[in-house]
Amino acid sequence: MKKIFTLLWLLFLFTNTFSQSINDVAFKKQDSGTPDFLTSDFIVQLSDTTQIDLIEVKLGSTDQSSDLVNYSFPFDAASGLPSGYSYSRSANSVMLSTGLIPEIPTFFGRIRLKLSNGQFTDYFSFTSN
Repeated sequence: MKKIFTLLWLLFLFTNTFSQSINDVAFKKQDSGTPDFLTSDFIVQLSDTTQIDLIEVKLGSTDQSSDLVNYSFPFDAASGLPSGYSYSRSANSVMLSTGLIPEIPTFFGRIRLKLSNGQFTDYFSFTSN
């Protein structure tokens, strides 16, 4: 009987740990007014907003790189961000701005969550032209 309760408890922890995920990401780039540079914004749709510590954003000029943006936003903390960066949230939708990026033909992005138990979710990857 003790083994059954232990297994059920582990199953509960595993299921509860991974209930947070990224459902979708919209990457928007706009003219910045500075030649050869754009502003970059991300709208991250979350399945749940509990037990999240950080949202890690990586943006690169090649697949798997993070040469343009490599930043972890503290969850629900809109102050203390680098210049040009911003954070806001409305329910399960998080809006992130990451300042100026060079204007290039193709962007490769990856976003993941760091949960309050220290584990990371899988990356949500995207490519944008």
